[in-house]
Amino acid sequence: MPYKGGELNTDLLAGRTDMVFNNQLGVMSFIRAGQMRALGVASDQRSALLPEVPTMAEQGLADFKADVWWGVMARAGTPAPVLQRINQIVNDVLRAPEVIKRLEAQGASVVGGSAAQFAQFFAAERATWQKVITDAKIRID
Repeated sequence: MPYKGGELNTDLLAGRTDMVFNNQLGVMSFIRAGQMRALGVASDQRSALLPEVPTMAEQGLADFKADVWWGVMARAGTPAPVLQRINQIVNDVLRAPEVIKRLEAQGASVVGGSAAQFAQFFAAERATWQKVITDAKIRID
């Protein structure tokens, strides 16, 4: 059953829940302060920020993968030249050494790419999570 109510980190720190799944950006300060302990990462590879923490696959859960990602989206019907310009600007920013350094320091991996590549990635993610939702019979209450 999904976690309901309260703030995950607050409830974990207060002992109202025993464990949570969260992205490392949201918990690194607690881990560094010794208030939380990372048990595993759900990506294909260990985190550069938490190299001692094994992946879920390394712990015997071969198909357990759930990456956090961010993407830039626009309203349907946005003219193609506008989309191309936004994509160019975003990719230019993501290539800036200071941006890469700052994002990687927070544990993020910089990807970038074309709108078509992102659409393909998004479709694959949607299919993956639709299957999870269907197989687990998840409903909105």
